[in-house]
Amino acid sequence: MNVSPPEVRPGLEPETRDAGVQGFPSDEWPGSGAGAGVKAIWLAGGLTRLYAGLFGASAILLMSGGLLMYVVKREPVQVERIEVTGATYLGPEEVIAISGIEVGRTYDGAALDAAAERLELHTAVLGAELDASSDGTVTIQLEERSCVAIVQVDTEPGVLFEVDPDLVILSENRVRCAGLPLVRGQFHKEFDRFLDPDLAGMVNALETLRDNYPRLAARISEMRMNRQGGVSLFMAPRRLRVEMPMHLSEEKLRQLYATMAYYEQSGSTSDFIDLRGDEAVFLGD
Repeated sequence: MNVSPPEVRPGLEPETRDAGVQGFPSDEWPGSGAGAGVKAIWLAGGLTRLYAGLFGASAILLMSGGLLMYVVKREPVQVERIEVTGATYLGPEEVIAISGIEVGRTYDGAALDAAAERLELHTAVLGAELDASSDGTVTIQLEERSCVAIVQVDTEPGVLFEVDPDLVILSENRVRCAGLPLVRGQFHKEFDRFLDPDLAGMVNALETLRDNYPRLAARISEMRMNRQGGVSLFMAPRRLRVEMPMHLSEEKLRQLYATMAYYEQSGSTSDFIDLRGDEAVFLGD
């Protein structure tokens, strides 16, 4: 029987495969060109799978360790000692009383979370976190609002409000912040804060002075919004009155600083300075 050789079409050669590497032509597997590229891709894919496996195993170990720490942290702990950090406006005893945590009692994680929520209900507290250690120490970490001014409303002359930069009311008739100026005027107040652009402008001006001219800011004992418009500043230690426009821009505050520097250096005895215009006017010499 005559067996004809396989037909070879022009431009094509019979394909032979390496039995050891199924799916790759034997003339391409160890060679160069397209075969080398396929080999590189195959090896890269293997390394990628290896790295992915190692990454997944590491992630599982980390999650397991974190879960173990979380479980240990959430276990009930008998309180032997309570420490308070971050409290400047509230006293440590007050913080502990608000939290409800008592030495000698046992608390789990849910009870500590509930104590943190009680603390965050106080207007002076921005955030609270309680951590318990294995030796029975409970640490209360507070983030408090800063007290920037004491506000008195003309329609409520017998009430003093401590406020933060956002005009949130921290207290009523229980002044704790020392060295703050009294800000007086007819301001609009809601349930737990002031919503008044004039008061916001005055408080922002105080903050700008504290940041840029702290010694000058410390001399302001009172800021008063006038009914006819403008702001009166009362300076200490001498009873010096400075009239300012209602809009206390940074340029106007720089003028105030320069005027007060001249006032001190010149030995002026004026008790009234008008800064509502472009130039300072000294009266009362």
